[in-house]
Amino acid sequence: MGGAEEARCSVVCIQGGYITCDNYPYQKLDGCACECAPKDGQNCVLHLEHGPPSNCPPQS
Repeated sequence: MGGAEEARCSVVCIQGGYITCDNYPYQKLDGCACECAPKDGQNCVLHLEHGPPSNCPPQS
C-alpha cells in the first residue's frame, strides 16, 4: 500500500462509511474507499452514508 492510500485509510471517513465483505460476516470494517478493504476480503461492498453501495474490485 502506498503512502497516500495508507493516509486515506487511516483517517476516519468524514462523509461516513464502512465496508462489508462476505468473509467478514456481521462486521462493518472501517474505510471510505475500496482500497481500504482487507486484501483477503471477498465480495466487498463500500457503503457510504450519502449514496448507493458499490461493489469493490478484488484486491491484488
